[in-house]
Amino acid sequence: MRSIFALGILALVAGCSDTRPYANPLYRQASAIRQRLLLIGDAGAPHPQGEPVLEALGQWAAVIPRRTLVIFLGDNIYEKGVPADEPGQRKALARLDAQVDVLRRSGARGLFIPGNHDWGSGLDGIRRQRDYVRSGARRTTLLPEPGAPGPVTIDDLAGVRVVALDTELWLRKSATETMPLEVELQRAVAGAGSRHVIVVGHHPIVSHGKHGGFLDWRYHLFPLRGVGTLKGTPLAMLPLPVLGSIYPLVLEPHVIRSQQSSDSPMYRELVRALTRGLSPRPPLAYAAGHDHNLQVLDGSKAKTPGSERAADFLLISGLGSSAKASSVTHQADTIFSYLRPGFMVLDFYGNGAVLLRVVVPPGGEVVYSHWLR
Repeated sequence: MRSIFALGILALVAGCSDTRPYANPLYRQASAIRQRLLLIGDAGAPHPQGEPVLEALGQWAAVIPRRTLVIFLGDNIYEKGVPADEPGQRKALARLDAQVDVLRRSGARGLFIPGNHDWGSGLDGIRRQRDYVRSGARRTTLLPEPGAPGPVTIDDLAGVRVVALDTELWLRKSATETMPLEVELQRAVAGAGSRHVIVVGHHPIVSHGKHGGFLDWRYHLFPLRGVGTLKGTPLAMLPLPVLGSIYPLVLEPHVIRSQQSSDSPMYRELVRALTRGLSPRPPLAYAAGHDHNLQVLDGSKAKTPGSERAADFLLISGLGSSAKASSVTHQADTIFSYLRPGFMVLDFYGNGAVLLRVVVPPGGEVVYSHWLR
């Protein structure tokens, strides 16, 4: 009878249902994470009274700072980088300092890459930004070095290689000039061995936001909000129904055609160059900013030149400044999209698993998670 009773107890214990949420601690505890990357772009216009996105970023960076790398994905200073004049520098560096302060307070490592707005004050402006971030926080730098397009590899991370690009410089080059860069990019990805590869640049390969050609109703009703010289002025909110659609549907894509939009010839060549460099051995993820929203795209379904897969996942984390939200929609390749300020977290575990999370303020709430591996 004792044996039967013991077997009954064993069967009862073994057959218990998970009536409460169960999470395997090996995958959730910070101690199991070998390396953490925090991805945030376009954080160069923080709120003067405190930017909620940066506050949430600081909370996440402080959890395991010795194993955390915070990557600022360009446009670190709006509108024109770090100018030469003293008043302009003071304003620009105050915006940059709000980001550097996250690294000072948390003790996490920091990497800044240049965006198109950072180049607004030329090469000297990029150098001034690099010097400031290096002096402002320990274990923090700007890569690639000013004036170099990359790729630059970062290999002193656990289980992951980060490849950094200055895509604004790639954007300005001709197809002939980018050919050697494509070969270097292929080598940088192929030489990672068993490590996961994350490639970071400012410009997305594919996007379904404003720079990807999507403009929501606000741009049709208030078209002047898209005109650079009128942003932030009362005229930006002047309603022009029907007539206003001329700008987003005709003028911007067909007349003005900014090189920063994906339908411009220069941008299309940038995408071709990046795809040629990455498609022979697609990395786990290509992460960018530029479009002011949050997107996770399936790289195998994304429409790239020749339908080649540039990366397993295309990440856009470009809403690091609450005031910069633009527009976003979804297509067949969309896994997740959200028009809300926030950033992304990539956690690399000892068993090779990789967890992506999308985090928004206040409080650093996780609104989406997905196992990439």
